[in-house]
Amino acid sequence: MKTEDVVRADPIVEPNDIIFRCNGNSLEIEYGNQKAIILNKSQFVEEVKIAVAKLIEILDEFADSAKQKKRQLIKLRSFL
Repeated sequence: MKTEDVVRADPIVEPNDIIFRCNGNSLEIEYGNQKAIILNKSQFVEEVKIAVAKLIEILDEFADSAKQKKRQLIKLRSFL
C-alpha cells in the first residue's frame, strides 16, 4: 500500500469487508465496528513476516515428522 491508500478485502466467509487504510507510516485495519490502528506500518509488516516465517517452519517440520509432502503455501512463501 502506498501513502493514503484504501484497500477493501471481501472475505468469502465473513459478512463484513476488511478495510485497510494507509496514512503515511500508520495503518488502520477495520472490520465491522472494530478498528485497529498500527502506528508503525513498517515495523508491523516486519513482525508479520517473522510470524509467517515461523508458521511455515512449524508446518514444514510437521510435514517432515509425519513423512508427508510439504504444503506449497505459495502466497505465504512469496510474502517472505
